[in-house]
Amino acid sequence: MQTTVAVYHPALVERYMTLLAPRFADLAFVAAADRDGAVAAIREAEILLAHISFPGHLLRHAPRLRWVQVMGAGADALAGDVPPGVRLSRLTGTLGPRMAEYAIGYVLAICQRMPEVVRNQASHRWLPLPLGVARGKTLGVAGLGAVGAAVARLGAAVGMRVVGYSRQPTALAEVEAWFPSGDFGGFLGAADFVVLTLPATPQTRHIVNREGLPRMRPGAWLLNLSRGALIDEAALIDGLRRGQPAGAVLDVFETEPLPRDHPFWEMPNAIVTSHQSGAVVPEEVVEHFAENLGRYRAGQPLVNEIDLERGY
Repeated sequence: MQTTVAVYHPALVERYMTLLAPRFADLAFVAAADRDGAVAAIREAEILLAHISFPGHLLRHAPRLRWVQVMGAGADALAGDVPPGVRLSRLTGTLGPRMAEYAIGYVLAICQRMPEVVRNQASHRWLPLPLGVARGKTLGVAGLGAVGAAVARLGAAVGMRVVGYSRQPTALAEVEAWFPSGDFGGFLGAADFVVLTLPATPQTRHIVNREGLPRMRPGAWLLNLSRGALIDEAALIDGLRRGQPAGAVLDVFETEPLPRDHPFWEMPNAIVTSHQSGAVVPEEVVEHFAENLGRYRAGQPLVNEIDLERGY
């Protein structure tokens, strides 16, 4: 009897089916692009390959389910709904370099004052600006997993001093100073650019808040590549209005899509992107799925398997 794999993606499910079906002829694939399709697809599935937007509450309607592979780094939205005995894994390795380029790209753009340059061009305003450089600045990376490590390496490569924040000490050679989980305020005060790559857990919810923001250095910027829940958005809005921090690059939000009337859209010191720093390439997802499928069948640990008790 063939193993049934439900494949869920709201926009690219046909592309995934084209890649998967010829390669894994011994599997039976069922496609879904919306909630109704997901309900039908999940019913007989042993394996679920899903976009991060999969409705987690549907997992309880999958009595045969044994493994969920998420098509992205963020699996926290599903972790709380995974039934006992079901394994959960995510995609991170291929995302690290891409997300690092997003983070350091914006660091360089901020040093070169690109937001002001674009505004001056839009208003036909000739105004030479004194520019900064990233070299010699301190990059703070909160979360030193695969993505955070890639950010740290690229930051160091452009001459930045790197400090890190994580639960466990790091062996990364690029990290010159490490702050433990009880000293997030000290970490915030040690960097000119703070990049968030932490997982969303009860412990990290609103880790950026009214108490911590004033600890940031004058002129410091905050970049969030991870999860909107890490930031108390009301506190950040107030902080941006006061210049603490000087600015923020935000790719993730507590509510997505970001409501059209949200203050972030109009703030001159906030750069809003549409959850795109970790854009996923279907071909890379399929390669990751293939590796983990072999491990799943062999009863081995999965690559990037989630510890459901910790949530990451």
